Amino acid sequence: MGTTKATTKTTKTAAKGKGKPAAKAEKKTTTEAPRGKNPGITKILKDMATKKPVTHEEVVHALVKAFPDRRAEGMRITVHALLPSALLRKGVKVVTTKGDDGVKRFQITE
Repeated sequence: MGTTKATTKTTKTAAKGKGKPAAKAEKKTTTEAPRGKNPGITKILKDMATKKPVTHEEVVHALVKAFPDRRAEGMRITVHALLPSALLRKGVKVVTTKGDDGVKRFQITE
């Protein structure tokens, strides 16, 4: 009986012109940079944080300059996800310090 109900339901939606939903296509956005053309976000972050301690906002500012076609808010979310936890999980040594101004700064040690 379960098969009959499913068939009937499919027939009803097909009669309405909807039919079975097509397989979801891979989502592509116009804000994606082609791979290999620009340095990656992680590479830029590592290059910056290896030289001197950096704040989240400094990294976001550099990424917005490197990827002007991407949203700043999206970059901010990415930086907060990567720094420091995701880098630590990848085995990158990250030292976190808090300045006199109360802002966290991150530096990668080798």
